[in-house]
Amino acid sequence: MGAIGARSFAPTLSVAVDEDDAAQHPPVTGEFNQYDTPFDRGIPVIDGDANALPLSSYYGEPSNGITKSRQDQHQVTGLAELGGSWTLNGGLVWRTGTLKGLSADQSRIVGNALWRQRRSRDFSVDDLSARFELAGQIGRHRVSAGVKGYRFFYGERWLRINPSAAVAYIGDRAGSLTANPVLLPEYVKVKAAIEAPLVEGVRFRLEADNLLDQRYAASSYSALWIYPGAPRTVRASLRLEI
Repeated sequence: MGAIGARSFAPTLSVAVDEDDAAQHPPVTGEFNQYDTPFDRGIPVIDGDANALPLSSYYGEPSNGITKSRQDQHQVTGLAELGGSWTLNGGLVWRTGTLKGLSADQSRIVGNALWRQRRSRDFSVDDLSARFELAGQIGRHRVSAGVKGYRFFYGERWLRINPSAAVAYIGDRAGSLTANPVLLPEYVKVKAAIEAPLVEGVRFRLEADNLLDQRYAASSYSALWIYPGAPRTVRASLRLEI
């Protein structure tokens, strides 16, 4: 497993009439965080035991490189004296972030083999929010009115490839019930498929039956009526997710 890199920077700028007010109400703050690390899904459970494998084990793919996370936040606040007992205060917060990288995530265990699924992540978030409040004194009453608003955007792009395969072995079997029985020979048939997204909401699937294009007898009624199995068949399809 590769090294983990982390960097964080949080500057603050304060402008106020007196030092105490500046310490309590910094009007401009920022925070910048960066994390670089291989994507790690942890360790699989073996025979129901979550502690069967050492914690140091890494089942990702080192050649995928690192996954990069970037998180930034900027905040501006202010307080204005409007005269008399009236004040106007408000703030603006802007947050952005991204997560990008490749990974090989554990998908299932078959015998002694761990199957993995290759994925590409490209996530982004952009969040902007603001608030303003007007407060003052009217007669004996303290009144205030405020407004809040926000804009939020989240985007993600996945590349997830799901390969699958199956092998069927059919042994020798009787092909008729006549006095002179027919013995249909054994055969092995392989099926394979792969599925992946093309764009958001659209998935592509490619599957092949009898991948090795084996010639075999699928069934029979007698020595004169033997039905051959289908040759290699390839199908492609698109699925729209609404």
